[in-house]
Amino acid sequence: MHTTDIDIELQLRAMFLVMRLPSLEKITVKVEDSLVELGGSVLTYFEKNVCEDCCRRIEGVLSIHNNIHIEKVHGPQ
Repeated sequence: MHTTDIDIELQLRAMFLVMRLPSLEKITVKVEDSLVELGGSVLTYFEKNVCEDCCRRIEGVLSIHNNIHIEKVHGPQ
């Protein structure tokens, strides 16, 4: 069975919801010819890596372009 771009995107979005990390809900996902491009911002490197790891778990993903940025959190001054 061939995995379509829409299948990949839906599976990825479902995985983000299961992770229960609020910042993952804001991640943009674009899939074209089984190439995944992630965008947006998260609070930590852990969350950025979780997004990429989710992509690796989906059958049919050929490449991942992780454009997710880490938000700069300003501490007390």
